[in-house]
Formats: sequence, C-alpha cells, structure tokens
Amino acid sequence: HSFPTRRSSDLPTIYDSLLIFYAGTYEDLFCINAHSGEQIWYESIQLNVSSPTVYDDRVYAIKGGHLGIYSLTTGDLLHDVFVRDSIKNTTTFNSSLASQTTGNAFTAPVVDTINRFVYSNSQLEVTAYDIDQQKVLWGRSGKFWGGIPQVFAVTPTFYNNEVFVIDSDCLYSLNSITGEEIWKFCGDDSDLSY
Repeated sequence: HSFPTRRSSDLPTIYDSLLIFYAGTYEDLFCINAHSGEQIWYESIQLNVSSPTVYDDRVYAIKGGHLGIYSLTTGDLLHDVFVRDSIKNTTTFNSSLASQTTGNAFTAPVVDTINRFVYSNSQLEVTAYDIDQQKVLWGRSGKFWGGIPQVFAVTPTFYNNEVFVIDSDCLYSLNSITGEEIWKFCGDDSDLSY
C-alpha cells in the first residue's frame, strides 16, 4: 500500500515488535513488523482514526464517533461500538449533541487494566467502555459555552480510580466507575483555554 494523499498525524503504537498506525487516503489501519518492515495486516477504516492502543491481544482505536476493537493478530474488526447511541441514555449526555458532528479522533484510548475499562473520547464526549461486558458504562459530554460544545481534545489520563480529561476550559477529575465529576480546575479565563 502507498500513502498518496495523507500522512499519519498521530503516533504509531509499538507492541511486541509490531508497529500499528494509520495512514493513507482512506485512513487505513496498518500493522507491520517493526524489525523487517513487512506488512502483517491492514484494515480499511475510511474515517479519521486515533493513535491505537493495544491491550490483551486487541487494538483499540477511536474512529469518528466509534470505538473500534480489532484483533491484534489479524486486524479483523471484532467490535464497533457506536458511542453516540451508547451514551444518549446516560444522565451526563447532552442531547443537543445528537445534531452536532460526531467529532474527529485526535486522541488515543487509555486502558485501565485494574477495572478492565477503555477510556476514550471523540472530541465531544469521553466514555468508559467495559471490556468484559462489551458495552459503554458511562459517557460525559463537555460543557457548553454560547451553545457550542467544548471539546475534549486531549487523551484521557487514568490514575487511582480517577479519569482526568480537559475540555476547552477546564481540567476534570471523573470517577472511573460512574463518570461522575469529582472536581474540576478551570483557572482564570486564559489559563486553560486554547
């Protein structure tokens, strides 16, 4: 495969001598041998895909409003979790987002190996996906300012049963099990805004 019109803008992931990344006109997901450069597999995604994360022989990548879960050995799509539908019924989802774009993926999913959750965001919301139950447990949209959703534009961080995310204005600490806000830090008007 060649990469004629688009180069990858996210970091590749290396795992057990495998290099996993997306590139190409249609944002294909590739796995190559890091020692030889030999292609192991590729999966046609056709959506903007995040830097992948590998855990338990699975590759996790955010693609638009979806969490794609792929086999590490074959690249086959195992699960395609449509995050928008999954979080519409949660208390923190703002229903006006349904008419907004699903958002592009610019961040990597993060795996919580203790609870076996995958935390991810697709700009407009952050979600927790339960690996064992194969479902989204909770989702949380960013706050609104002037009717415009503030995006989560950085990769979530997990520590001590808390998930940390930043929207356009604030840093949030969320309970990793429930998604409830524990605290937030907003600084003054210019500290966290971009």
